[in-house]
This record gives sequence, C-alpha cells and structure tokens, in this order.
Amino acid sequence: MKPTTHLGLLAALLLAAGCNTYSYLDFQVKIDASYGSQAAQSITSCFVEVSGAVSDGFDIPGVHPEDGTRWCPPLPPNLNISRINYSTFTESGDVTFTFKGYAGQGQNCEIAEGATTIRISKEMTAVGMDLLVKSHMPAAGCQ
Repeated sequence: MKPTTHLGLLAALLLAAGCNTYSYLDFQVKIDASYGSQAAQSITSCFVEVSGAVSDGFDIPGVHPEDGTRWCPPLPPNLNISRINYSTFTESGDVTFTFKGYAGQGQNCEIAEGATTIRISKEMTAVGMDLLVKSHMPAAGCQ
C-alpha cells in the first residue's frame, strides 16, 4: 500500500473511534381512561421531565407543528397525546420520563402526571410501557 492509503485508513479509524452512536427510547403518552379526555381539556401546557441515566426535559406543544392538529391535550374522545422517540448518547441505565400537565401558569398548577421507565439498550431502540397521564391534585393557590 502507498503511505497515503495508510494515513487515510488511520484517519478513518480515529474518526470512527471518536463517533458517538445513539440509543433510542420509544413510548406512547396517553391519557388514562379513568381521567378521561374531557377532564384532560383543562390542561394548558405539557412538559416531560427526563431523569435517571439522562437529565433533560421538553415541552409537548399544544398544537402539532406540522399539521396544526391538537396535540396536548388531544381533542376528545382521543386519549393519545403522542408517541415519543427519544434519542441519547448514553449507553446504559434506566431513564424515567415523567409527564406533567399544568393548568394556568407555574408548577403549583400541576393537574396531571404520569411516568414510565425504560432501560437503555446500547445502539438499539428500547420500547417502553405506555406513559399514562392521570389526574393530580394541584397545590393550594393554583389559579
């Protein structure tokens, strides 16, 4: 082989060794039937807190950004909020996704909650149990 070929091969190996690969966590967020789609209409904002092997958080918009349909909460009688496909560079451990539904402004007005925990499968897609959103009594002072 030519010396340039060796250098090219060495560079490719070094680049490959430094690359991160994703692991994927997949689950469905839905309103528990005991809570009901009508009661869930009082939710005005939706947030998912990520904890355990990964620390993160994200909003679920009220309206789907691509087609403008209601997303969180969904229009009755629909109980499905969204399928979440979460990606991480973390290779192992358990990740807990906690849904928090709020009425009004601020964390004192949390009226719905649910959680699911998924074990990371390195470089694979791990499918978790449904995250069921249930009623949560807000703290005093919730407007």
